[in-house]
Amino acid sequence: MTRTAALLLLLTATSSSPLAAIDGEPDLSFGDVGMVSWIHVEDGSPIPLPISGTQAAIATSEELLFAVGWYGNAHLAWTSFDDTGNDSNLICSQASNTLFPFATQSRGRAALVDSTGNLLVGGEVAFLGSEDQARPLLARFDLGANGCELDDSFSANGWAVFDDESFCDTEVCTIVALGEILPVTGAVSAPRTIALVRSVVFGEILARYFLLGLTASGGVQTSFGNQGWREISAPGLGALGPQVAFEIDPRGRINVVVTRYDPEGNFDLDIYLLRYSSAGTLNVTIGDNGLVAIADAGPDDGAESTVRSLSFDARGRAAIGYDEGGSKFVVIDLETEGIAGRSSSTYLAPLVLAQGDDKLVVIHDRGSGDGFRALRWLVPEALNLGLDSTFRSCLLTGLCDVDLGGDGSESVVATTLWHGRPVYLGNAECSGLVGPELICGFLLRVENDYIFADGFETGGRGRWSAASP
Repeated sequence: MTRTAALLLLLTATSSSPLAAIDGEPDLSFGDVGMVSWIHVEDGSPIPLPISGTQAAIATSEELLFAVGWYGNAHLAWTSFDDTGNDSNLICSQASNTLFPFATQSRGRAALVDSTGNLLVGGEVAFLGSEDQARPLLARFDLGANGCELDDSFSANGWAVFDDESFCDTEVCTIVALGEILPVTGAVSAPRTIALVRSVVFGEILARYFLLGLTASGGVQTSFGNQGWREISAPGLGALGPQVAFEIDPRGRINVVVTRYDPEGNFDLDIYLLRYSSAGTLNVTIGDNGLVAIADAGPDDGAESTVRSLSFDARGRAAIGYDEGGSKFVVIDLETEGIAGRSSSTYLAPLVLAQGDDKLVVIHDRGSGDGFRALRWLVPEALNLGLDSTFRSCLLTGLCDVDLGGDGSESVVATTLWHGRPVYLGNAECSGLVGPELICGFLLRVENDYIFADGFETGGRGRWSAASP
């Protein structure tokens, strides 16, 4: 692994006092002016890791920060950094057939550090032979070993493929999201992994989605759903598009936000949320028999809505980022059906990151031009949203501008809260450093005076309440 020199254009890094850190400015104790970046070198040729930012994932442990994706044409890969931004020497960038015998391709699309303390990566794999389409893949890496070593206590050999179902026969199937329900939620007696599997019906237009319940050792949890599986469906939902968001809330409930084609409209796209119990049962007591409308103004309403992100705060409220002719987000309390939101016509669909102190970080990529914007909103119990003026988006101009030597374009693809600070995972053009038309990955950590990371300070009881059915 070769680390590239990364230049982050930060006017505030020189204009602000180092003794008075401002929330939202780069955390100068991390990497090079708050950022680390990387490329992968194979056969003497530099290749970005991950190469496709739109499919990258971020994961954290107490000690390490992970970026997961793939390099080259398609080889699952990940890298990690410690709290100061130093390379941890835990890196995985081997060819697909080295990790998974007879594999020709593999991609990492989702990740988490699970209750065993190891890195669980979900995505897809394809093999030589007649079944060369993508199959849903789950692999667990032993973080106590030297990097790219599979944990053989998981599914016998460290990885598993789930292709025995009819909907993953001739269809392209992949794991697009991962979560783990822990006993502390009161919803389960032992850790349970939940994977969201996408089965492509027609190109990039139509898809089906399935929840898969697994034990901590990688076995199918047959008590979940129907023999371990539950399709995301409900009367009146209609056919689904390729955009989806997934999150397990503080009470161990599984939440999925889908983009659907209105059954009564002419390719009219709407957004709905569905909630499932830890056992895979749809909660029909919220919304319209389990369908919670997030963006739906009726058939042929002319507003094409597509979801991008979902995050839950300590009160159990859902923050949802989506596109509807511009960048929008809403915060919804599913218990009281209270909802509030904001929009911007000049940015793309945002990533949302809920803190535990009634604050919400919203990251917007620009529709055109250089830089991205990060804002923080105050989200009190009454849901009367207000912009937090104490949070700065990197530059005095309100933009974060990552320059890795290319043409200047960058995109944030995932975000998380690590040790109380927001971290942005993204990609930026770096052709000036490593060759023509290449993309390099970066991690940017910003300042935050947020101390508590468990929601205790909100006084909300939902964090510890018993799970609902």
